[in-house]
This record gives sequence, structure tokens and C-alpha cells, in this order.
Amino acid sequence: MKRKILSILTICLLLGLVNIEATTKILAADDSKSGDVISDGSYVGIGSSHYIAGDNTANKGIRCFLTFDLSTLPAGANISSAYLNLTSSTLYGDPFGDLGNMVLEQVRYGTSLTAGDYNTPSVNYICQYVSKPTTSKNVTTAVKNEFSLGYNRFQVRLRFTSKTDNNGDFDRIVFSNPTLTITYTAGVTSATLQTNKSTYSLGETVYFTLKNTGTTDITSNDVNPWVIQKYIS
Repeated sequence: MKRKILSILTICLLLGLVNIEATTKILAADDSKSGDVISDGSYVGIGSSHYIAGDNTANKGIRCFLTFDLSTLPAGANISSAYLNLTSSTLYGDPFGDLGNMVLEQVRYGTSLTAGDYNTPSVNYICQYVSKPTTSKNVTTAVKNEFSLGYNRFQVRLRFTSKTDNNGDFDRIVFSNPTLTITYTAGVTSATLQTNKSTYSLGETVYFTLKNTGTTDITSNDVNPWVIQKYIS
């Protein structure tokens, strides 16, 4: 059977009513699931817009955990970019000089932060900072993967390579209002495709390739002349 491919450009012109404009959302950290954990499990801090990584005067390590809620993204959203902004932060002591680099890694600790999450396994290493963050970090691949796997949250941990320098002083970085900025296009849920049916043979299958939706097969037998219609879900 003869097949024809209609170009994406042609289809886009025919789909004048389909909105595929990009949307950008700035997500604040979910305070109910974000916080910091001390290495000996003696303290778990949640419910604040300030999050800590470093050590304390008792020479205990502190790790920072952040959760961003992805459930507000529409099903089938095509994420084009995601940036984690940690630039709003303050240093106390000399954490980068005394505790080494700060590691950013993806984790999955679920719906609540507990003492045991201090050592929860890393899902994905993202990067290391040698000094206080001054620009947003591109985390597009990690966020896209998490969303495509069906997870409704993106979670990260920040920790220094050394737990403490044992000097009895605070060495820490405190993050205030970290954000995750996501740009996406919503998947098309329905559309009407039009073409001149007279250019195709009776019963011929026409392949319409739509950006963000994949390919749908439409047979010209059961439609009115000049118009081919198909709902895409």
C-alpha cells in the first residue's frame, strides 16, 4: 500500500487552533518535604524557607534536601528546560575552604524527610560546586527523566565532600528560597487535520507526524471528501 508523509510544517499550518506555545513555571521548594538533616540523626529541620548544608559547633555534618512538586505540570508535557536556582544563599564560616566541594545529587526520599535520609542512596550525580553558586544549574535531563518515569516530585540533596573539619565552628551555606524553573509545551490532546483527499487513493493510509504527539495512522475510507479528522489522545 502506498504511503505518504505530510511534513510537520504542513501539519502545523493546518492546525491553527492547536496551542503549542511554551509555558514557564517557577516552582518554589516544597517546605513540607524540604529541609536539613544532621549526621547523627538528632535533628531534622523542615517547614522553613531556609535550608542548610555544612557542619555545626558539635562537629556534626548537615545535609540539605529540596523537593519540587511536579504535579502541576500537565500530563504529557514536553519539558524543554529546567534550571535549579541556588544563588540566593549566605555563607557562614568557610564551608568551601574547610569542607571541600559541595555535591548536588538527585535523590528519592519520598513524601517526608526523616533522619535516615541523611545517607539515602543517590539516584543521579549532577555536579559539584567549588564556591557559592552564582548561576542557575541546568538540570533538564534529570527533571525530564523523573517526569517521564511518572514521579510527581523532583528531589535533590546538597552535601559537602567532608562531613566536618572538627574545629568546633559553624561552616555552612544557607539557601533561601531556592527555585526550579521549568519551561514546557503541553501535549496536544485533540486536533482536526485537513488535507485534499483527492490526492490519495481509496483506502490509502496517510501518516501525520505531529510534534510532541508522535504519529497517528488515518485511513481515508471512512471520512468525508476533502477532510480527514482524527482525535489524538
